[in-house]
Amino acid sequence: MSNKSSLLIEKLEARLPHWEKWLYFCLGAALIMLAQGLIKYYENTTLTDLLFPLEGEMNAFEWLPPHSYRELSMIYISPWRSLLWMAVEIAALAPAAMLGLTSHWRKVALHKRFNLIAGFLLVGWINLLALGATDPLNMVVGYYITVVVYPLLLGGWYLVLHRKYNRAEEIFPAEEIFP
Repeated sequence: MSNKSSLLIEKLEARLPHWEKWLYFCLGAALIMLAQGLIKYYENTTLTDLLFPLEGEMNAFEWLPPHSYRELSMIYISPWRSLLWMAVEIAALAPAAMLGLTSHWRKVALHKRFNLIAGFLLVGWINLLALGATDPLNMVVGYYITVVVYPLLLGGWYLVLHRKYNRAEEIFPAEEIFP
């Protein structure tokens, strides 16, 4: 039975490089979303600066048909971009949850999958920044709290567990050899 479980663990460990490739894919997608969010912010502010003076001076929106208001709001909000953001966020956080919480992957030692889990969580945070980059003035306070607390908790979790596993691997500490 232990032979079966060791074969299963070896197969799971052999699949870790595939997860690493997926991590790089998600990181690239999140960085592209962040860059696109900054560009979208610039476009939205430029459009706002263009339209609001026109509205005040000559009542510019009277000549627009009623369906144009909806199209203008689609330009500002970009629902398809929000859907793409959600897909990238799920693509980053689902593997972190799978590697960290499922009983199947918990058979593999944590120190072998630890950096992957932290990497996926970091990609999720970068993608969270991309969400607020498009319209930072209209985000709720909870978003800003999450953006600040999330990396602090992630960094603290990483340091505590990383220190724990580094200490556990020391068989002969230097203090005992050289008093």
